[in-house]
Amino acid sequence: MLKKANMKFQHEAVKLSNNVQQAELRRLRLLVEAMQIRAKGEPTVSLAEVMRRIAAKQTTSSAAKERAKNSPSQAFN
Repeated sequence: MLKKANMKFQHEAVKLSNNVQQAELRRLRLLVEAMQIRAKGEPTVSLAEVMRRIAAKQTTSSAAKERAKNSPSQAFN
């Protein structure tokens, strides 16, 4: 039973290790892409600005859904 538990622990450790490696690869790919953009001299946008734009879109989308839900249906006109 101890051997089975140890094998399960090792399996979980390998999965965690793979997840960490995948996350690191994604981070490095984004870093390389950002460096390439800067090397080309293209304008960049800060992460804070991107997050603000996403939040604004989500707010707009939520408001539109709420208006659609509260307005009378046009299906019967």
